[in-house]
Amino acid sequence: MLETYVAMRMLSKCVIALPVVYLVAWTMAYAGMLLSRGDGLDFSYYFAYLGWAWIFRGGELPTFIWYFSLLLFLPLAVTSIFLLRRNSNRQQ
Repeated sequence: MLETYVAMRMLSKCVIALPVVYLVAWTMAYAGMLLSRGDGLDFSYYFAYLGWAWIFRGGELPTFIWYFSLLLFLPLAVTSIFLLRRNSNRQQ
């Protein structure tokens, strides 16, 4: 019974952590893409580009930011899950 409780608690932590990690990756990709284009860091299109990228209607820039954010998300997600599991094992 205790193992089930620990597994459910770990799952709930991951369900909360992974969207946060993705938004961090999206922010890094957005800032990196805009700064590399020389536009400066303007967050006025941040949420519009995020929505357009996920419905595949945004055009070139949101699509490149989406690809770049996925590349950043994968190692960040693995690292965050590893840290959550390690922290969970220490608390037991």
